[in-house]
Amino acid sequence: MDKNILKKVPLAIVALTASASLYAGMDMDSRVSQLETQMKQARTTNEMGSAGANTAVARPDKDLTGFYIGAGFVYQQAKAGGTEYAYTDDSANTYPIKGDMSDINYKWDWGLNIMAGYNMPHDGMDLRLGYHYFDQSSNNSTSSGLNGTVVPLRSSSSIRTGTAGSFTACDKATSDYSLDMNLLDLQLGRDYFVSKMLSFRPYFGLVSDWIDQSQKTQYTGGSQLGSNTVEVNDKSNFWGMGPELGLGSKWFIGQGFSFFSDANASLLYGRFGVRHKEKYTDDVNQELIVNGNVHRVVPTAQLVMGLGYDIMLDDDSHHFGIRLGYNVEYYFFQNQMLKVDYELGNNPQFERTNESLGIHGITLDVVWSF
Repeated sequence: MDKNILKKVPLAIVALTASASLYAGMDMDSRVSQLETQMKQARTTNEMGSAGANTAVARPDKDLTGFYIGAGFVYQQAKAGGTEYAYTDDSANTYPIKGDMSDINYKWDWGLNIMAGYNMPHDGMDLRLGYHYFDQSSNNSTSSGLNGTVVPLRSSSSIRTGTAGSFTACDKATSDYSLDMNLLDLQLGRDYFVSKMLSFRPYFGLVSDWIDQSQKTQYTGGSQLGSNTVEVNDKSNFWGMGPELGLGSKWFIGQGFSFFSDANASLLYGRFGVRHKEKYTDDVNQELIVNGNVHRVVPTAQLVMGLGYDIMLDDDSHHFGIRLGYNVEYYFFQNQMLKVDYELGNNPQFERTNESLGIHGITLDVVWSF
């Protein structure tokens, strides 16, 4: 064996060892730099000067900023407390008295949701403005049975009906209820991950509601009215504004699908325009009008939950999402219509209905981010 080759082997080993050490050192520096970058992404110094974990933004858009719009429909049913208008007395005015209360047969109807927002670069926050419209009309009627009567609940006996005296009973009653609702909702929130498959969006905002309720009831027939009618018109129109707090969540299940929920509560301060009007069609002088306008604080609560699907389009430059859910809304003390409490001579004494409004149904929304 060549002695020169033997002399060169130790030198090659030394060179190889040095190269490996140098490469390992460069790889270690790269790994440390990468780790430092990841630590900066996972940890932040907040406005109070302390350090803590940083939550990753959960917005679907690639650049994390930009506008988005959305629209959808609701198919729901509203029910207001305190809209009973009569009861049937099948006992021919003898004891024991037996009867059934008559209330509005509330129907299902369609509504509209519209939304526009902007994903801000400031800490992943977003600003959102939403509009909701819902209009519902419902009715019901009842008639007296054999030897029975219909007893009015929304009219007072101070309405005189000619020679028959006070109005206390009839043969038939019909009642129509309508609800007209408009809502504006301005929110500031932040959507972020708290784990790999779960994100939250806490938000606060300002809500303004216009909720108009009216009920028109007619009583006809019987020995007191004959072919004439006692008509009662009630309304409770509300406008209010107040703060809102809410929390949305999304539970990812894979392939773009997720379960979602959104719960919020608000306190609305506003004015109720309230009026009770009665008239007897056979005598234009037989009319009673009582106004009961008042300012109140109305607490509200809402919960919507269901299934969603999200997908990125056009090389991840656009986002499309769709949600199908069940929606529940509750407005405390929303019905402030007046009703007759008792009669004092020919003067009826009124009190407020002071009942709540509940809404439930199905909602379908789509959103597009660009």
